[in-house]
Amino acid sequence: MTQVEHADTRSIAVLGTGIMGAGIARNLQKNGFQTRAWNRTFEKASALADNGVQVHELAANAVQGAVRTMARSPNCRGRSSSRPSACRASCSR
Repeated sequence: MTQVEHADTRSIAVLGTGIMGAGIARNLQKNGFQTRAWNRTFEKASALADNGVQVHELAANAVQGAVRTMARSPNCRGRSSSRPSACRASCSR
């Protein structure tokens, strides 16, 4: 079995929690998704914990167990993927 088969189907990782990413993470959490977040500047992401979002210092930890990954970064241009490795690859371009 793969890791995704064991993951909660409502688990989403948001990578990049600037203005848009933070709003997306809060709304996902508010609407019943188990939301995990990461930002290059941990302090900016940490405020999301008050909304129930699981905030991680490492992007790898944020995507672990997530069924869907959303990247919101100037370099990623809003990429979204059900495969975390695809998102990481798109962000490195």
